[in-house]
Amino acid sequence: MGTEVCRDLELDGVYLLERKADRMPAPPSFRCRKLFSCRVTWHRCFSFRERCQDRREPIIAISATVRSFVVELAHIDSHIYKNLQFRVAQHPSENADRLVVRVLARALAHEEGLEFGRGLANVDEPALWAKDAQGNIKHWVDVGAPSAQRLHRASKQAERVSVFTGKGVAGLRKEWRVQRIHRVEEIQLVLLDPFFLAALAEGIGKQNKWAVTLSDGYLTVVHGEQVVDCQLERTTIAEFL
Repeated sequence: MGTEVCRDLELDGVYLLERKADRMPAPPSFRCRKLFSCRVTWHRCFSFRERCQDRREPIIAISATVRSFVVELAHIDSHIYKNLQFRVAQHPSENADRLVVRVLARALAHEEGLEFGRGLANVDEPALWAKDAQGNIKHWVDVGAPSAQRLHRASKQAERVSVFTGKGVAGLRKEWRVQRIHRVEEIQLVLLDPFFLAALAEGIGKQNKWAVTLSDGYLTVVHGEQVVDCQLERTTIAEFL
């Protein structure tokens, strides 16, 4: 008798987890091209339609994890002092470090109308954005390592584009040098220390209260009894390259 688990099967934004048993004798393990991070060890990989037609196979939807944040923001460099409250949906395939970058971007890029996009559930949207009354994009905020093509498109659509990242410098330069990026000299880049992000990620829970202070480019986050800080590096992508 055998059991296998598949993770992150995507269909129209729904991520599924599938369990199967007693299908057939176990063939050699292989990677399934239709799934993300899927290792099939006890049965061949059926198409999604075939699986749906087999009512004997239970399918369980994996929903996003919703996390609440209260952020006391003291952005001394920009004279912004706010008490922010918001909820963030963490996609099943989103790691805690990336979630931390999104939350910090929400605080450090604060402006009226800045909202979270649908993130990994809709890759055509940025991590955050602000729009005017006519629906035009005023500020496009991405996190991580968006492709040069994505930044090129974003810079044509939005008045301003910013990227917050904790990714390796060499990898970013390699990715962004592959093609021309529209108005590359105007795209703001904020580099975060990966160790700083990892320390914050360890303390993430369902309910989170942070005190975020930025003074002279030095970022401090107080979370419960934990105090984490780092020097921010702000530049443009053109200067970075």
